[in-house]
Amino acid sequence: MSVATVLLSIQQNVYGIAGPILIGIGSISCILNLMVFTKSTLRKNPCTICLIAVNLINFVYFYFGVLMATLGTGYNIDPSTTNIYFCRIRFYVSSVLACCQSSYIVLASIDRTLITSPNAGTRQRSTRRLITISMIGISLFWMIFESHALIFTEILELGPDYFICYYQP
Repeated sequence: MSVATVLLSIQQNVYGIAGPILIGIGSISCILNLMVFTKSTLRKNPCTICLIAVNLINFVYFYFGVLMATLGTGYNIDPSTTNIYFCRIRFYVSSVLACCQSSYIVLASIDRTLITSPNAGTRQRSTRRLITISMIGISLFWMIFESHALIFTEILELGPDYFICYYQP
């Protein structure tokens, strides 16, 4: 057996075994985080709104990104290599979710900076209304910014009967 064959076999086995375990542990983690963050005492905090959104994004990403990668690599089931629309939507949604997740964590950090300021006027800027408007604006920005993925993502044939969903600028 060649080195490439051995590495491919290792990759398939790791994705086939560790992928479902990762999805299960990640789902349980997201559910537990949501249970904690949706308590009535924490829901009033603007930072918690960001953390709830991050956990929802992670939950969706586990089933939209990680599950598809596990099915494609570990079990050779990849619908994004046969359907161009699914390929484009999967790439677009994964990109938008990754960008929004990072931005919401930065937004939560900014909120914590505002609330710990010694200036009362600065502390008053930490409101649920402002954080909600900021999150909507950030989401719209990333949806527009990543819209090129809906156009330039293609299914490429790298070899005989070997297709991948790939972004081509």
